[in-house]
Amino acid sequence: LYDSQNFYRKNNSFFQTYCFKEEREEFECVVLPPTHKDGKLGLLLDYKHYNKDTQYFSHRITTRDNKVHNARLMVKISQTESLIDPLDFRFRDGRHEACRGDNTWKPVTFVGMCFLCPQDESVLNESDIQSMEFVHLVRDWEIDFPSIVLTYKPDDGKALYNRIKVMTNHFGGIQSQCAVQPTFERQRNKDQYASNIATKLNAKLSTIYDKAVSWTSESDGSSGGEGGLPWVGEAPTLVIGVGMVHGMGYSSKSVVTAYFCLDNGCMRLSNSCFVQGKSDIISEGVMKDIIKVSIEHYIIENNHGPERILFYRDGMSDGHFPRANDEIASIRAAAKEQLQSPIPITFVICQSQQLGFRMVPSVQTFNNRGTPNTNCLRQVLA
Repeated sequence: LYDSQNFYRKNNSFFQTYCFKEEREEFECVVLPPTHKDGKLGLLLDYKHYNKDTQYFSHRITTRDNKVHNARLMVKISQTESLIDPLDFRFRDGRHEACRGDNTWKPVTFVGMCFLCPQDESVLNESDIQSMEFVHLVRDWEIDFPSIVLTYKPDDGKALYNRIKVMTNHFGGIQSQCAVQPTFERQRNKDQYASNIATKLNAKLSTIYDKAVSWTSESDGSSGGEGGLPWVGEAPTLVIGVGMVHGMGYSSKSVVTAYFCLDNGCMRLSNSCFVQGKSDIISEGVMKDIIKVSIEHYIIENNHGPERILFYRDGMSDGHFPRANDEIASIRAAAKEQLQSPIPITFVICQSQQLGFRMVPSVQTFNNRGTPNTNCLRQVLA
């Protein structure tokens, strides 16, 4: 909205969206970037709904002769002497377009901005203005803005993917979802690929008011629960997965990220992220924060607390197994503080590397070189 990338100013265009106040019907508007260092955003409302009303004006202008005017921002184009309303003007595919009387968009040449004073039908240019302020501020209205950006990528290249995510998540502050054309084309089951994209879109757009559940995981009913995954669906279960990333070199920080499941099908997820001093063990404070935040989200989603916790811990090496008791104690203490009573906790350590298990025969045999056979031809012990 603040045009931080200078796109709208550079292309002499505006961000067009919808706005509403309280329970009034929403209507079209354009967002006007700040004109001063105060950083305030303005709105220009749809004149079709508020023609000649106080809502019609976009600016309050003081001219160089110290007269005050209520005016509306307008656009000048070379194709006609008539002024174009910003709602009928856009920048698309590298060119400006205007919607004329026949309701069709046609290419035009931008000349400049001006202000129309409907009281006397006079037109003010920038050279006539001493100062001006917005009549309508964004902070006084509810603004509808894009919830997600869907992008089609020509390949699996990391550079373009990273740029898309930085532009949307960091600069734009909105979610994004990528679809790769070659990946889609080589799928045997294209419906499955499209279903996966739809599931991701629903997950990213879901809120406590609109859960956006496209599908869920159901057991065969043998667990005796209320559907969902086996065991998880038998009782309200909070499933949490935690991983760690350590800073490289002389960095003294570790990042701890937690994902938690909000439903018994483990399809609705939320997450939290914390920073601590560099260590392979999650500190007591961070672990308690993870558990408390997870329980809060679970209660908001289900209107009741969990009856047990299934905790998956990634990134713990064999040498740190004894320290798992410290993390379990932190989980138990935080859950008791949050729920006012203790609940069962299952703590699972996950390791990606191969474990030291080896298959050997129960009766050892040797080959002709005198070394033990490693194939298991008889009864097997693991």
